[in-house]
Amino acid sequence: MKKRTWQQQTPELDYYYYYLNVLINSLFCQSKNYNEETNYQINILVLRLVNISDTMKPNRKKKITFEPEERSLIRYCLTHLLNN
Repeated sequence: MKKRTWQQQTPELDYYYYYLNVLINSLFCQSKNYNEETNYQINILVLRLVNISDTMKPNRKKKITFEPEERSLIRYCLTHLLNN
């Protein structure tokens, strides 16, 4: 019997939605490890991404634009997560 991938098991999910949720999860996990101001910025970003995720339609690309501060915050959090 052939093993099914996660896409075959849940066809309504696609790569874009999946990766967006991975990003949200990663940021949320990191949101308690920094000072108060950084935690606040992460929480605001996570809420915005959850909003975008909720409005995404299955199997449709949605371009998400990030401000330069948001990009540097994401980069900072993810590098910190990978280094720990």
